[in-house]
Amino acid sequence: SIPLLDNNHKVTLTEPYNFKLLKKLNLKDKFHPALKINLSNKLITIKFVPEILTNNWDLIVIAVSSIGIDLISKQLENFKKKTPILVLTKGLKLDETKKIITMSEQIKKNNKKLNVSVLKGPCLAKELAKKIKSYTVIANKNIRAAKKIGKLISTTYYKTEYSSDVKGVEFSSAIKNIYSMIIGSG
Repeated sequence: SIPLLDNNHKVTLTEPYNFKLLKKLNLKDKFHPALKINLSNKLITIKFVPEILTNNWDLIVIAVSSIGIDLISKQLENFKKKTPILVLTKGLKLDETKKIITMSEQIKKNNKKLNVSVLKGPCLAKELAKKIKSYTVIANKNIRAAKKIGKLISTTYYKTEYSSDVKGVEFSSAIKNIYSMIIGSG
């Protein structure tokens, strides 16, 4: 949200479950307790309702836990618009056939026509919120689609690279987290 706001885009943040967070974000100071910063007054924060997907958006960003991907996938089942979708969620999942699938595959499970890109990298929300220089990769089979999203979100402190290897980027990101946990536990 912060890079998009810094690039003068209108941003609406929705939340389906955490009403305490929504209440805090709708106060005058818009203090985000996890990020420990006050968010811009330009940020619109509302409860998620499926009808919001019918609005004309330039970009839909999905930043939910891996469990929430199923909910979003169902909500996008009948989505007919060409709006680009950017998935921030990291992880892998076993499908019904015990095949390992990525978050982008899970999102497209109910609607193969979705224009899904993924964003991965060694970037933490707290660092990004404080505008500490961060780098990330946007992947889409159509590299032009990835670059179009990059133009929307890139700033002087948030740099993007691009790849057409969606699955490779998602697997690398998930594996990186596994290695981090192993190293950290040592």
